[in-house]
Amino acid sequence: MSFLDIHFKLSYELSFDTFIQDCLFYKNFTESILHVYWNGNLRIYNCNHCCKRWFFTFNGTECKTPRAIDGIVYMAKGVGHNIHRVRHIEGHCDKIHKGPVRVGFNVGNCAGYGNVDAYTRWNSNSRLFVEESTSNFSCLAGRPGIPGLHGTPGAPGRDGRDGRPGTQGKQGPRGFHGTPGKQGPPGAPGTPGNTGPHGLSAYSNWKECSWTNINEGKDNGLIRDCLFYKNFTDSILHVYWNGDFRITNCNNCCKRWFFTFNGTECRTPRAIDGNVYMERGVGLSIHRVRHIEGHCDKIHKGHVRVGFNVGNCAGYGNADAYTGWNSSSRLFVEEVPRPQP
Repeated sequence: MSFLDIHFKLSYELSFDTFIQDCLFYKNFTESILHVYWNGNLRIYNCNHCCKRWFFTFNGTECKTPRAIDGIVYMAKGVGHNIHRVRHIEGHCDKIHKGPVRVGFNVGNCAGYGNVDAYTRWNSNSRLFVEESTSNFSCLAGRPGIPGLHGTPGAPGRDGRDGRPGTQGKQGPRGFHGTPGKQGPPGAPGTPGNTGPHGLSAYSNWKECSWTNINEGKDNGLIRDCLFYKNFTDSILHVYWNGDFRITNCNNCCKRWFFTFNGTECRTPRAIDGNVYMERGVGLSIHRVRHIEGHCDKIHKGHVRVGFNVGNCAGYGNADAYTGWNSSSRLFVEEVPRPQP
């Protein structure tokens, strides 16, 4: 496994339709997959019914397998608004050749929208991360597990008993009469050595399900799911969703997006969720790329249907929710070893 993490400190980028930053990476294997993410500030400004799109390129071309890695920012009413936020865009790309790969992070127009004022990397650090992972049939392989520890050597055993008599040799010449010796006592059995501790299992099992323009208008219920096979009973599931969602046209309103595992929310250690709230949102429709991530324990070995859902926030009624507008969405599942105590 190889990776590269380039960060840019307190740099500014005012852009309309252009390359933002790139990272030169050397890919060691032909059959491997590139995992990338951008984490940093981005925004659009002073416009109504406007949209910009940030996206990755690989040697100047967007990912095609399985699909583009992108995120959007949209405002229905944004004149006079200048809302900077840290954003996270992440995904995997297959079918990229071995050798040097220039991974670029870019900004451009959303499909069906004209140009607007975009700004990237304001007054904070930004990161472009690239990692090479191997593939494994229809699922993508994860990072190699941690090697197990060597067991503690056992203590030496005591002297053993006398061995059995050997086979009869050939008759030798007659010797002098000797004095018979006494039979020695048998040796006590040796004590077994101490058992060494179990090594940590090496897990390598992950999968990414992705969709383009799912445009799901549900206010409650399942948005998308991803069927995953969990190989071990005592492992942990690591999941994330990366994509657009929003609420619109309401005051003091809230919606919640959350993961389920075979239809049930995570309980150990707790639910994996995120919410969007607006105090004054009548007339507003603010689409943003968002990221929800976490780990869940106590999930059985075998098939697990990992779902991404939307519902009401505790203490709030229903509101108009929308998920996966005009961009790619990803649901990632990975089986990982147990954490340290």
